[in-house]
Amino acid sequence: MNSSAIRMPNVPEATRTVTPGEFEEIRRELMGGTRRIEPDAGYNGVWYKRQDGLIFGLRLSADHGLTLDIIQGNDPVIPRGLRIHQQ
Repeated sequence: MNSSAIRMPNVPEATRTVTPGEFEEIRRELMGGTRRIEPDAGYNGVWYKRQDGLIFGLRLSADHGLTLDIIQGNDPVIPRGLRIHQQ
């Protein structure tokens, strides 16, 4: 997940904002080898599980459009709770 992700002021620590092109690159990279799974009842989007156990969600944010949420995983580069928005 190589990008120029930045942390915008006044947003949670685990939130990064990237360009739409970078977002699409990250999304494509994460989608490889995934299967769709049932999300928790409170999640307003779709969850995917990768073969390495990482679970992430895609949802529409009223403010940022398509948003990616890392739900579960053990990768230090892609930590649980990471949220990626688009500029």
